[in-house]
Amino acid sequence: MILRALSGLICISLVLTVSGNTTSLPVCQHDHDLQNAADFLWAQYNPTLHLLAEAPQVEETDYWLWNDNYLGYHTLRFYYPGIADSIMETLQSYGYMKNYAYEALFGQTVDLPFQSSINYTIEEGADYTIKLDIYNGSTMKDWKNYSNLLCLAALSQYWRGDITSAVSNFSKAVTMWDGAGILDEANNESTDREYNRYAVYKLALLLYTAKILDQPPSFHRDAEDIVWQMQNKTNYGIHTDYNSDLDPSGSNVNVETTALVIGLYKWSYALLNELTSKSPWVSCILIVTFVFILIISSYRQQLKMRFCYSAGKK
Repeated sequence: MILRALSGLICISLVLTVSGNTTSLPVCQHDHDLQNAADFLWAQYNPTLHLLAEAPQVEETDYWLWNDNYLGYHTLRFYYPGIADSIMETLQSYGYMKNYAYEALFGQTVDLPFQSSINYTIEEGADYTIKLDIYNGSTMKDWKNYSNLLCLAALSQYWRGDITSAVSNFSKAVTMWDGAGILDEANNESTDREYNRYAVYKLALLLYTAKILDQPPSFHRDAEDIVWQMQNKTNYGIHTDYNSDLDPSGSNVNVETTALVIGLYKWSYALLNELTSKSPWVSCILIVTFVFILIISSYRQQLKMRFCYSAGKK
């Protein structure tokens, strides 16, 4: 019986070692597409500013510290760690390390309700503008009408341990799927093409949140397929939006959307793995408890057999 206990210990140790200390990311059917998307981010890197430009067209001289470069840092560290480190050093030099919303993507909590976002111009040069988007405006009474904020809230609540609220907010975001994409309050705010089309980043954010919460929606495969239909066939960036025919024509590709799509696969696995590996004592307690129970059970079984044997002889 002791040998059985030891074999159980070995099995549990192997399981916990694999689940808690994995350093390599699993093989993904989209690995080639992900690499191409990462190469798009690499192409947006300005070695003089040590930052990623927002997009190759239209906003090619805009450099957003949070929306693009903080997300870009977390993405490029899987592919081009040297560039990622350079971006982080630049971000730290500017000192704006709080967004009050996107932190929830990476295991941090944020205050609720959300405040409105405000755009700031940090620095302007002859051929560049460095900008910042921070959720530090007025309190938003309608933040639950936006799928992206519902997902960020759900992530924050999940990290805080409030699973019930996290699932509740995520479920509200799921209801905004209309069969082709996410339709929320932003679609009603303007007659511009940008707002009357489906935002790819919101779809990627919903799928990312589903992975963290382990709450895959019934349409997750369809949604994932749509996301990859939005990858540009020339530069491999991800288009920002598309129409009800799933056509992204006329939309731009940008860093934020591309980083979020890559993050759907890379951030979620790495983050959950990191959180697991930070608690090795949990594994130790489980192993010791398991072995103790087996030993006690074995000892009681042996006593029972001896008692029955003695009674039989009488």
